[in-house]
Formats: sequence, structure tokens, C-alpha cells
Amino acid sequence: MSKRPVGIEERLDKYLVNQDGHWFLNYGNKMHMSFYKKGEKQHINVRRYLYEKHIGKKLGKKVVHCACKFPNCINPSHLFMKEYSSAKLNKDQVKEIRAKWKVELKAREKREKERVTLQTIGDKYGVSRQMIDYIVREVCWK
Repeated sequence: MSKRPVGIEERLDKYLVNQDGHWFLNYGNKMHMSFYKKGEKQHINVRRYLYEKHIGKKLGKKVVHCACKFPNCINPSHLFMKEYSSAKLNKDQVKEIRAKWKVELKAREKREKERVTLQTIGDKYGVSRQMIDYIVREVCWK
């Protein structure tokens, strides 16, 4: 007996938890979910999916951020979109980003005081937090 494919709405109903107005997924990966659509397995970013459903249109290249203090909150009323330019970084900027983050890692107290995060560095260079994460972990720009 095979399992019946489960759609995204059914999965969200099963795993969505509301805690004092903040929505969280009671599920392995807190931002991504797999589901079946037309018999094929699909993967989505849940925050983006819920925000697009909330505003009623596709975001294109825009990125969804959370305005509340809980980074895993997916309540659409706590989310906002931000468009990043498609600016390309040059090698010197990448070296500068890595150097800055390594210094900040050593000076954790200073970093926390000045609130230096991957997001603030990304905002400075006009790229996403995830791109900065990839750069400092040397996933790209090796």
C-alpha cells in the first residue's frame, strides 16, 4: 500500500505552530518543505510561499525578510520584501568581506555591540545575506 502524496497546504496545516502570533514550522528544516504537485516532488521556501500567497503575486527576484525578532517566524504579517540589485562583487570586495567577517568572528563582543551580521554586511554591498554567507564559507568565490 503506497502513501498518498501530500500537498503543501496539507503539510502546512499539519506542521504550522502559532506561538503568541509568531508562526513556526514544527518540522525538520524550519524554512523549506517538500511536497507533491502533479505527482512530482517539489521543494519550496515556506516563508516565500506564504508571503506570495498573502500579497497575491509572485515576488520575482525580491527576497522575503522577517521584521520580528524571531528569525524562523513565517507569519506573513511579520514579513516584508526587499529587492537586491544584481550588482556583481569584484574580487577585492570579496576579500574585504571575508576579512571583515573573520575579524568580527574574533571580536564577538564588538560584533554584538555594533550589531554586525551577515545581513548588515550584505546590505552594505547590495547583496543578500545568503550571498555573504556563501562568500565567508567559501561556497562561492573560492
